[in-house]
Amino acid sequence: LLDHQLFDSRSGFHHEENVALHIIAAILLFAFLKRATGARWPSAFVAFVFALHPLHVESVAWVAERKDVLSACFWFLTLWAYVRYAERPTGGRYALVLVSFCMGLMSKPMLVTLPFVLLLLDIWPLRRIVLDTSPTNERGRRIVALVTEKLPFFVLSGAAAIVTYVVQKRSGAVSTAADITLVQHLANAAISYIVYIAKMFWPTRLAILYPWLAPPPLWQASLAFAVLLAISIYAVRRLPQQPYFFTGWFWYVGTLVPVIGIVQVGMQTRADRYTYIPMVGLCIMLAWAARDICIRRPKARNVIALLAVAACLCCAVLTAHQLTYWRDSQTVFQRALNVTSNNYVAHNHLGIALKQMPDRLPDALSEFRMAIRLNRDYAEAYENLGNTLGMMRRPAEAIPYFEKAIRLKPSFAEAHYSLGTALSILPGRMSEAIAQLAEGERLQPDPQFQHLLDELRADQSGK
Repeated sequence: LLDHQLFDSRSGFHHEENVALHIIAAILLFAFLKRATGARWPSAFVAFVFALHPLHVESVAWVAERKDVLSACFWFLTLWAYVRYAERPTGGRYALVLVSFCMGLMSKPMLVTLPFVLLLLDIWPLRRIVLDTSPTNERGRRIVALVTEKLPFFVLSGAAAIVTYVVQKRSGAVSTAADITLVQHLANAAISYIVYIAKMFWPTRLAILYPWLAPPPLWQASLAFAVLLAISIYAVRRLPQQPYFFTGWFWYVGTLVPVIGIVQVGMQTRADRYTYIPMVGLCIMLAWAARDICIRRPKARNVIALLAVAACLCCAVLTAHQLTYWRDSQTVFQRALNVTSNNYVAHNHLGIALKQMPDRLPDALSEFRMAIRLNRDYAEAYENLGNTLGMMRRPAEAIPYFEKAIRLKPSFAEAHYSLGTALSILPGRMSEAIAQLAEGERLQPDPQFQHLLDELRADQSGK
C-alpha cells in the first residue's frame, strides 16, 4: 500500500526499490557472515555471488517478487541478530531476533525454515554445539537447551506453514493427489535439487517458468536421490573436519523444502527464484573450502583469488545479459518459449501480453490456441481466448470458450464474469447474463461487475 501511494503505477520506481532491497540483503549477508566467522574475504565472495548471480534476476527484476528481496533482508537481519545474541545472550537481543523473524515471516512464508538454519549455525560457525569433544550427556543437554531456546520460532513457523497451505489450497493453487502422485512429487524434488546445483555453476537457458509436463524418468530420479544421499553422508562424516560443508549443504537442502515441490503449488516444476536463499548454502561451502585450500597451500592463494574474481565477473556479465530478457512481458515469455518445450503457460502469458496491443489481437489468439493445444484442461487459456474474441467484437464465438473454462474450473470467477458480459450483449440472453454475473459476484466480489449486474437487473425489472 505504501509503495502504491508513493509511486502509483510507475514501474521504474518499483524496480529500483527491488534493486535497493536486494543490495541491502547482500550487505546484511556479508555483515552476518563476517560477524559469525571473522573471515572477510569468504564472506565477501558469498555476498558478491548472491548479489550478482543470474539465477537471482527473477527475484529482483520481477516486481511481483518483492516478497523475495524483502524477506531476504529480514532473513539475514535475523541471522545477524542471532549471532549477536549468541555472543552475549540477553532478553533484549533475543527479542530482536524474534521480532526480525516475525517481520520476515510476514514478508514471505519461506522463512519457516529459518529456525532449522539457526540450529545449523549453532554447529558452525558459532560452535554452540561441539559434537566431537563434549561428553555425551553434556552434549545432549546442550542440544535440548538450544532446541528449547528456539521453540517460539518453531511455533511461529508451524503456524505460518499451516495458514499458507490452507490459503493456497482454497485458492486452488495446491494440486490434488489425482493431479500428481506423491512418488512423482518426490522424484521431481530430487531432480530439482540437482538441477538447481547445475544451474548455479552453469546458469544458461533460464526461464520465468518451467511447466510440469510429465513425470520424470525413474532412472533420473533414482540417480538424483543417490547423489543427494552420497553428499549428505559425506557432509555428516566430514563434520569434525569440515563443519562449514555440513552447515552449507543442509542450509541448501533444508531451505528448499517448502518450495521443492513435495507439496505442489502452481504449474511449475521448479523456479529460478526458489534459489534466492538456498544458494547461499552452496556458496558457503565453496568459499570456505577455498579458504581451507589457501590455509593448507599458501601458494594457491593467488590462483584462488583470481578464480573468485573471475566467478564474480562472469556472474555480472551473465546477469546483465539475462536482464535483457526482462524488458517487458512479451520478451520474458518469448524467452521462456525459446528455451523450454511445450510451455503452455508461457504461450498463455505471451498471449496476455499481446492482447494489450490492438494490432496484435490475432497473434494473441494464436498463442491462446497453442496453449490449449498443449493442455486441453487449461481453463485460463480458454477464458483468455474468449476475452480476445470479445475484444474483436465476436462475443457469440467467445461464449463456448467461457463455458469450457467454467466446466473445467467451476469456481473460476473471472470466467463467469466474462461469460455474463458476453451474454449481456446478445439479444434474449439477459437472464443468463445475470445468472453468470451473480455467480461471479458470489465467488469473488468485484465492484465493476457488480455495477453491470445492477444495471442489468434494473433493465430486466423495468421490462
